[in-house]
Amino acid sequence: MAVPIAAIAVAYAVGSADVVEDTWLGYSLGFASFAGLLGSLVACVLGVIAKTWRERGRLAWLSLAVFPAAMTFLVIGEVLWWD
Repeated sequence: MAVPIAAIAVAYAVGSADVVEDTWLGYSLGFASFAGLLGSLVACVLGVIAKTWRERGRLAWLSLAVFPAAMTFLVIGEVLWWD
């Protein structure tokens, strides 16, 4: 999910936003971002299930933290930064 968002951010920072707006590249980067968000949702649900079953794992917090962080980024970005 970070790679498509970084590619879009670089395009806007360089000043060539028309490259990622209304093109197949823009649509594919948006689809990749959505797929990453969906994957992080699945990881979050599986992390909750693992914690419910009291599974031990050092990186279990990562699967529980990525989806809320991504949603927070997208909501704040939509409200404050993007048109």
